[in-house]
Amino acid sequence: MQTKHYNLFKELKYVENGLFWCIPAFHATKLRIAGKTHYLS
Repeated sequence: MQTKHYNLFKELKYVENGLFWCIPAFHATKLRIAGKTHYLS
């Protein structure tokens, strides 16, 4: 019972993190690509 509850909590946390990091990750990827082109040029 305890483990099941813990797993559910962990999954919820993953979902929250996924939603929270979706947009920042997209911007970070854009920044990383921009940084690479700047570094290469």
